[in-house]
Amino acid sequence: MPTNQKKKQKALEKQKAKRKQKQKLVHTGQTSLVSGPPHAVFKAAANWPLRECLISRDWQNPGEIVQAVVARQSEQSGKVAVATFLIDLGCLGVKNANLVIEPSWGSYLSEVRERMTERQAMAQTDLDTLAKIIREAIAYAASLGFKPHRDYAEAAQMLAGSDPAASPVEVTPGKDGRPFFIAGPYDNVAQIIAKLDKAVGLGNYDFLAPIGDPGDLLDDLDDPDYYDDADLEDDEDDPNIIEMEAVSKPR
Repeated sequence: MPTNQKKKQKALEKQKAKRKQKQKLVHTGQTSLVSGPPHAVFKAAANWPLRECLISRDWQNPGEIVQAVVARQSEQSGKVAVATFLIDLGCLGVKNANLVIEPSWGSYLSEVRERMTERQAMAQTDLDTLAKIIREAIAYAASLGFKPHRDYAEAAQMLAGSDPAASPVEVTPGKDGRPFFIAGPYDNVAQIIAKLDKAVGLGNYDFLAPIGDPGDLLDDLDDPDYYDDADLEDDEDDPNIIEMEAVSKPR
């Protein structure tokens, strides 16, 4: 089995195990003072006070793979509901989404925020703006035939109370008026290209393809298990010197 397929299979198996563990923790009440099935716990957490909303500092750069996080904290238990999103405004929309309950604010800082800021510079934003960015990314992706990550609806509960229309920030998907696909190590490139050909036609989009090993940054960001169990000790290479090849489909 090729190395990339082995990595993908391992990540998927790890993610499945994480899902089972998360459900077990929720059912046993270890992740929240709220008891009941996971969907009930997360629904209740959507009403907790908003503590922090972050997004990649350079999210407006064309082709940027954008990280975002929404953190809400319970006034009773001190636990923190954390929704994370991986957003591709250039083409695919919400590539990854996750929702977990951290036991404390300190745990959130060390387990989620620190890990994300190690990979990209993050900036504070407001909930309306983040919701608008996500809304536009999903709408653009849908126009090309792509759906948001399967866990998006669950994570999107933490956007409760937002009003995307209230944000004055301009959000422009794509690049130069064309879809811009950045191929990650876990993307089905052939399938995505086929959808782009069908949606906009051959020659009407651009894509960025990695040469050889795409490096730690794109590998971690696209890993289905990235937000759950990323290992910072593996990030020894500079993520800013990934060797990439820009490929433009003929106009």
